[in-house]
Amino acid sequence: MRSDQSIRGARRRVNHHQNRNDVRIPVGTLISVEMMISTTPQWIGSGVAAQPNIVDHMNTDRDRDIAGRPRQARPRDALGRPLPYGDPRGVDPVSEEPLPPPQALAEAQRLLDGGRAFSAHEVLEAAWKAAPRAERELWQGLAQFCVGITHAQRGNRSGSATLLARGVARLRPYAAAPPHGIDVQGLLTWYDTYRDAPEKAAPPHLT
Repeated sequence: MRSDQSIRGARRRVNHHQNRNDVRIPVGTLISVEMMISTTPQWIGSGVAAQPNIVDHMNTDRDRDIAGRPRQARPRDALGRPLPYGDPRGVDPVSEEPLPPPQALAEAQRLLDGGRAFSAHEVLEAAWKAAPRAERELWQGLAQFCVGITHAQRGNRSGSATLLARGVARLRPYAAAPPHGIDVQGLLTWYDTYRDAPEKAAPPHLT
C-alpha cells in the first residue's frame, strides 16, 4: 500500500505537469499551418479557455460537403479572419479544388489586387498540393509569399517577414527558368524593395 507521502508527491508531480503545459487552443479553430507561424494569440498559455470575441469554437462538428469531405464553410473577412456563421461581412469563399496553373495564377492575381491575399494563398495552396514534384517548391513559395502579405495586412510585421522570407527562399531556385510564365524575378525584386513595409506596396504581379 502506498504511503500518504508518496501519494502527495505524485499529486505534486501531476499538478506541476498540468501547470507547465496549460496551453488551451479552441477546438474547431480553422487555420492553416503557415498562418500559425509567428502568430501566438495572447490567450494561449494564460489558463483561460478562450478569448472574448472568439465564436463557438467548442463545436467539434466539422463542415463537410455532400460527399463527406471536410470543407471550411465558416465565413471569413477579406483578411481571412473567421467570422460567426451568417455574418454579413464574410467574403465569397474560393474553391478548395485545384485549378490548372493559368487559371490558378489569374485567380490568385485577381484576389491579390482586391486586397485578399489570404484567399490568393488558398488558391495557390491548392495548386501546390496538386503540382508535379518538380514544381511543388515553386507553388508553395507563392502561397507563402501571399501569407506573408496577409500578415502585413493584419499588422503582424514579424509574421510577414518570416513568411515572405520563406517564400522567397523557395522561389529563388526557379528564377532562371520559371514555368507557366510566373515572374519569379519580379517577385524577388518586389520583396527586395518592399520587405520592410509590404503593407504599403501595391500587390506584386505573379506573371
